[in-house]
This record gives sequence, structure tokens and C-alpha cells, in this order.
Amino acid sequence: MSPGNASPENLDLNSVPEAPRVVPAELRRRSLRGPAFWIGLAFAALGGLNAVIFVTVGAAAHLKLLMLNGIGLGGPFCVAGLVVLSIARSQGRRIVEAAQVGAPVIAQITSSQLDLRLRVNGKNPWRVAYTFEIDGRQVQGSQSTWNHEAGQKLTVGSRVIALPLPEDANVSCLYPWI
Repeated sequence: MSPGNASPENLDLNSVPEAPRVVPAELRRRSLRGPAFWIGLAFAALGGLNAVIFVTVGAAAHLKLLMLNGIGLGGPFCVAGLVVLSIARSQGRRIVEAAQVGAPVIAQITSSQLDLRLRVNGKNPWRVAYTFEIDGRQVQGSQSTWNHEAGQKLTVGSRVIALPLPEDANVSCLYPWI
């Protein structure tokens, strides 16, 4: 079943493989290395490089102001980058976990459009938002894809399969993978 071909008549929760599922390498890579990962990595690397260079040169030249510049500017940038990197990796691992062990539920697409807030190499990702019900409460989820064809097939109102984590329904992904 491909995204967008899902209708109430042909959605079958039994079509989802039993957990633990094998997650495609592409979904794993996209989940673990999203934009926040790269931003965090850049801040950590540049901040760390700044700290090392300025502290080393300052110590060699006996210039305390240069050393303080490395510690005062490079250090916080490096720490902030490591925090962002850690959060991004943690969220990515949770999405992969949802793909592996999430319990399939029927979801409804509430939004499907280009995400104009993010632009990479002149392209915008397609963002799909969806809702599903767990234990009588509505839960919202969303997923981005660079595959515009798959995103365009998921129209508002169409029904799809979502895989929320059993212990935290706020973490989910769509099946089949987009």
C-alpha cells in the first residue's frame, strides 16, 4: 500500500508487520540526522574549535584576553551545540523506536503542505500533520519528508496508519514510511 492510496475501505492494520519491525536505513538516517542535529553539530564543532584555537594561541603568546575569548565565546557555543545535538538525537531515536514497536492505529491527515519555515539547498520539505485517537483522547502527530510526491498523495481528510509508541502516544510516525 502506498501513501495516499489508503482509504477507509483498504486500510488494514494487519498489513503492518509485527513488532519489532525492520526500519529502512533511509528513515533511520532522516530521523537521527535532521536539521537540528546539523545545527547542533555546527555549533559544537565551531565553538569547540574556537575554544581550542584561542586558548592554545593565547597560552602560547601569554595573552590572557585571547584565552578568555576562547573560553568565554567558544565554550558556551560548544555546550549549546552539544545540548541541541543531544536533544535532536534523542528525539530521532524515539521516532525510530516508534517505527520499530509502535502499535498501529488509524489516523486522519489534517494538513499536508510545503514547510516554508525550513529551506535546505533551495528545497522545502513536505510536512504532513495527522490526528488519531488513543484511549479516548485525540493525539496529534506530524512528519516531514523530502519526497514531495509521497507528501502530495497524503491529502487532508485521507486516512492512514500511524505507529505511536505504546508508552508515549505523542511520539509517532506514519506507515508505510514516507
